[in-house]
Amino acid sequence: MELYLHEWTTGLGVDSALISSQIPPDKFIQVKTYNPRIILMQSGPVRVTLNEARLEEAVMVNPGDILVIPQNTNYRYHSIDPKVESKLTAFRIRFFETWVRLPMTSDSFYPFIEHFFTTFAHIQDGISPRIQYLIDQYRSESESALMGREEMLQSASTSIFIEVLRKARETTPSRPANNKNHLIVQGVRRYLNENLNRSFSLDDVGWKLNLSGEHVARVFKQETKQTIFQYLKQLRIDKASYLLAKTNQKIHMIATETGFSSHPLFTRAFRESVGVTPDKYRAQRKESISLIDAT
Repeated sequence: MELYLHEWTTGLGVDSALISSQIPPDKFIQVKTYNPRIILMQSGPVRVTLNEARLEEAVMVNPGDILVIPQNTNYRYHSIDPKVESKLTAFRIRFFETWVRLPMTSDSFYPFIEHFFTTFAHIQDGISPRIQYLIDQYRSESESALMGREEMLQSASTSIFIEVLRKARETTPSRPANNKNHLIVQGVRRYLNENLNRSFSLDDVGWKLNLSGEHVARVFKQETKQTIFQYLKQLRIDKASYLLAKTNQKIHMIATETGFSSHPLFTRAFRESVGVTPDKYRAQRKESISLIDAT
């Protein structure tokens, strides 16, 4: 079963791959993964079910559709007719980081990324001619041995990611925001990213924003539905996951770099969030894809 024709990681903390596989009769392809991703369907129709999204019905996906899969969501590809083999071809973009290395600017691009991966989305006919052209360019470059191949792959992958975000933005209704509260939330996130590896208090955060720590905490919880320290923990786990998957740093060094005071504390927090220990996550960092009997 051929799955990855090519894979490339961009500077935005995403990696991309062309995926090609057969779904045999009476089986389905199950994908277990930690990282959120975008699936751009190149074949179909197929049925997709999501285990963690609590969808009561499967989604019928056609060529040209885009799926947004949230973090920690297991999903399955099924043939429309379980007795007939189906071809699965897709372009996959997997996101490794949420706000760990993204610049904090007033531009709406980065705030949109933060919310983009929080819920499942099915964008029908979302692959525009421009996006399809970039996918075809990526495929052509992946099969070549020309000079500058890796740079071209990175450029195409980044362009596809941004074009998908723009397309999703068009289909996402805008909501009025409290600008003052928005600035407080942005300030908190900026402070957390800049101080990820050190200890601090709510008063420290408030002092940085010239506000009381209590007020800042209340606004942040109201706007994000998370406490500051819940968000901080997720940031640290996200960065640790990236370092485990993409570097050979020793685990105790990753614990220190992501703000955990000890290796045991880091291991416990990581296991609580991800479901496995850091060393096991590193060993199994490639997503688990398997064929399972559908009966």
